[in-house]
Amino acid sequence: TRLFNELSARGVDPTSKFPGELRWACAKLLFQRIDVSGPDRGHDNLMLIGPGGAGKTSMILKMATHDRLLVGDQPMVIHLEPESGRVTDYQNPTSLYEKFGVPVRNVRTKEDLGEAMRHTEHFGRVLVDTPPLPLPLKEGRSILRRVQSILRPLRPLDVHFVLDATRALGNLDQTVLPHLPIRPSAVAMTHLDEMTTWGRLIEWLIALDLPIQFASGGSEVPEGARVFSLEWFVEDVMDL
Repeated sequence: TRLFNELSARGVDPTSKFPGELRWACAKLLFQRIDVSGPDRGHDNLMLIGPGGAGKTSMILKMATHDRLLVGDQPMVIHLEPESGRVTDYQNPTSLYEKFGVPVRNVRTKEDLGEAMRHTEHFGRVLVDTPPLPLPLKEGRSILRRVQSILRPLRPLDVHFVLDATRALGNLDQTVLPHLPIRPSAVAMTHLDEMTTWGRLIEWLIALDLPIQFASGGSEVPEGARVFSLEWFVEDVMDL
């Protein structure tokens, strides 16, 4: 793999029988190659995009209920509904947000957004929960063009791609991201509690070439989310 090739070029044996040494070599590479510039936790609106099951709704729920993850007053969630018949087995998360006391408005059209925006002035910022993208990601361009069209009046809008850490082991093609109609400016990483091997994930994080700003693992609300830091990732997640 590319990770092993890079480690070999640095004089590290990827087949070493000493896993601790290999982990430390990976950790050093992470510190050199991954951007972890801190998130703007001010008042910009934030939208999460990603495949179905990546954890967008869970991450937004944790962000909206966490007392330190975002600054400012209570955020409001705009849930952008998929087109009718476009997504099978889709579950509207409105009741989940309401269960935790998070203000939420469902939006399907530009007119719906206009109505929702009349309520945004009472909140510190808006968090946008978007329809799931299909895999491969390139097939989600039409969905993102619709999202872009509906949400055009909602500015400023920071876009994070939600990366399921377990799915990084699969067939996600990160080279598509810069060519999507909506290009993410950062990454939010989820399902870290389910990871048991790190090589493929580290490759993915390096290849994405985007700042990693938020992370979550576990189902606890809101404790399962945090601002991402390499020190925490290396010490607590990689167990070094």
